[in-house]
Amino acid sequence: YQYALRREHWAVSALLSPIFEKEDGLLDALMRELKRGLAGKCLAAYLFGSAVSVSPHPVGDLDLFAVLQDEGRKKAFETDVLPELVAKVSRRYGLSLEAKIVTREELGRRTMRSLIEAIQVEGRKIEGKDLGTLITK
Repeated sequence: YQYALRREHWAVSALLSPIFEKEDGLLDALMRELKRGLAGKCLAAYLFGSAVSVSPHPVGDLDLFAVLQDEGRKKAFETDVLPELVAKVSRRYGLSLEAKIVTREELGRRTMRSLIEAIQVEGRKIEGKDLGTLITK
């Protein structure tokens, strides 16, 4: 390595180490924040993509997948809930939140199959039911 930290140095132990320790809890804190913002507002919500599957420290953008009962609830979610959530995540964590919002009917479409499988394997459930129980045949 070109650079190394001396752990016994005051600046490392008093300043940097606590920052790195807090960063370890970033994804958990973010998940709690999203759960509060989404509680009771959707049938299911998951974080997915590289932010949750590659690193315990999300950087860049977060991918949200949410399932709503019907088209009316989907539209209300997109206009009333999502903008506030996107702003809060950006302001508090400095991260961009991208959302894929679908209805329960859309969830059952063949075109959704590979995305749903990926989310079931790598995603982290925020709120609601398991996707498999929501898929309509």
